[in-house]
Amino acid sequence: MATVIASKDATTDAFAVLSMVSNTFGSISVKWTNPAKSTATYQLTYRKTGETSNSGTPVVIAADAGVVTNTTIPGLEAATNYTFALERLENGSYVPQTQGTGAFSRTTYSVDLAASVGPDSALVQFTDLGAAVSGITFQVLLNGQALTGTPVSTAGKLQLLLSTLSPLTTYQWQVRAIEGSAQVSLGTQSFTTSSAGTLRVGSVHASETYVSWAGTAGGSYRLVNASTGAVMADSLGGTGGTTLRPLLPATPYSVGIESLRPDGSTWARDAVASFTTASSVLSIESSGSSQMTMAWTPAYDGAKYVLTYSTAAIDGAAAGATHSVSTTALSSTVTGLSANTAYTFALLVEETGGLVGLSLVSMGTTPEETAAHVDAMVADIPADFVTTVQPDEVAVSSAAALQDPASVPAKVFSGSLVPTTAAGLKTSEYVAIGVVVSLIVIALGMTLARRKPKP
Repeated sequence: MATVIASKDATTDAFAVLSMVSNTFGSISVKWTNPAKSTATYQLTYRKTGETSNSGTPVVIAADAGVVTNTTIPGLEAATNYTFALERLENGSYVPQTQGTGAFSRTTYSVDLAASVGPDSALVQFTDLGAAVSGITFQVLLNGQALTGTPVSTAGKLQLLLSTLSPLTTYQWQVRAIEGSAQVSLGTQSFTTSSAGTLRVGSVHASETYVSWAGTAGGSYRLVNASTGAVMADSLGGTGGTTLRPLLPATPYSVGIESLRPDGSTWARDAVASFTTASSVLSIESSGSSQMTMAWTPAYDGAKYVLTYSTAAIDGAAAGATHSVSTTALSSTVTGLSANTAYTFALLVEETGGLVGLSLVSMGTTPEETAAHVDAMVADIPADFVTTVQPDEVAVSSAAALQDPASVPAKVFSGSLVPTTAAGLKTSEYVAIGVVVSLIVIALGMTLARRKPKP
């Protein structure tokens, strides 16, 4: 029977417990406590979860008994799950510490990338992790070129507006996290800018014009005065049409279509279209003692005109007009006028907003009533009426009369009517007969002068 000479209780060293301290986009920090009774050497390995090979060189650290060891594994990929294993050197071999949870897996931080586009810009954005990534800065690259702008935090997103892009063009953008000297790619994404809005001018009237546009579905557009920037129509959808009013007749306009940039802060000028609003020129075509015919150039197809007139002053909007005529023709004869009377005519057109003034003719005057009497009396001159004249004297006296209207009886120019004489004829009728006879005499004298032989 064996005899126990001596005995001593002995306890093996406990397994080390590995835990995570923190992680970033490109690193994971871990810690463990050395439970051994003396200094021990540990080896930390890591690999992408699911892979069989280690991702990097194992980290070897000697730790004193009971000391907590912290270490950070850099150079990791964002949004990637890694499995860590801790081993302790015992009798020349590394012993896994898995029984003491000396292994675990963790995933590096990640962000979601998104881009919203316009014709000349794109708003790129990614998840804002806030305090979790304090001290980390971000850099945005476009087609491999780093941009100088700093992403701005808005509603849980970090955003940056990329401008001066070209419509219908594909770009690639990337986000980097700057962690000390390390640059960690957070992802790459492509986007294609949208087409620029187009603008087409439809029917052009005097005070209104129809325009239509085509843009991107879901886009926000507005129409502006391209010269002044004043908004003419707002809150427009991706495709549609609208009537711009009120406009001024006979006025050139340049209208621009603008699209709201993806960040909602500014507008991009997509296209410009120009037109001149309709107009018309009113003129007196003919006149008589009791009527006038007015004519005008066409304003546009299908226009409905209103011709107004008055003996009083009126303006282009027909204020003060006492009579009006509606027509779709390009002329109108106004009857029932008074002889030798000045009239003002205004041409307007009927449009959605009401009557719009196009043209104004001031002081169109009807002729004197005595003109008709002269024509009648010329026909009544006796056929055997004979007058003897001296041609040279007639030529001199008629030329003088043409140069000096004062030498002609004043009543011929005044147009006023005179009282009837006792014989039943008006004095003005005698004067008219005298003028006609004088004209006949002048004509005869000029004919004889041409036939007179030279000495």
